[in-house]
Order: sequence, then structure tokens, then C-alpha cells
Amino acid sequence: MSWDEAFASRYDEWSAEMTADVAFYVELARKADGPVVELAIGNGRVAIPVAQATGRRVIGIDSSPAMLEQARVQAAEADVEL
Repeated sequence: MSWDEAFASRYDEWSAEMTADVAFYVELARKADGPVVELAIGNGRVAIPVAQATGRRVIGIDSSPAMLEQARVQAAEADVEL
């Protein structure tokens, strides 16, 4: 198991305070003329608020199946499409 797979279950707790960057990415997404793509989407910490703020689908890429599963679950709970 890779470190990111082992850490996935703790990522929400670890990253809970990291929100200062989200507004920056929301603003970039609003200016985008095309698909919104996030590399290293993780659990959707940034992508979900971007999708909520823009009403657009966000395409996410990550190498961690555990983090992608968290992103899917949290996106469904937030009623957004990743």
C-alpha cells in the first residue's frame, strides 16, 4: 500500500483547515473557457467547491483509488458532478 492510500482515511481531518486556496481556484475556474480539470484531485477538497460555485462538472485525475473514492462519495453528498 502506498503512503497516499494509507493516509487517505486521515486526509479530511488533516486538511480541514486548508481552505485559503479554494477561492483562488474558484475564480480561475470561473474564467476558464473550456473544461475544468484538476490534477491530483485527491478527495475533492478543491474540486467540489469549484463545482458548487461554478455549476460546472470538474474532471479530476489522481493516482490514489482511495482518494478518488472519497471524492466520488463527497461529490454525491454535495450533489455535484466530478
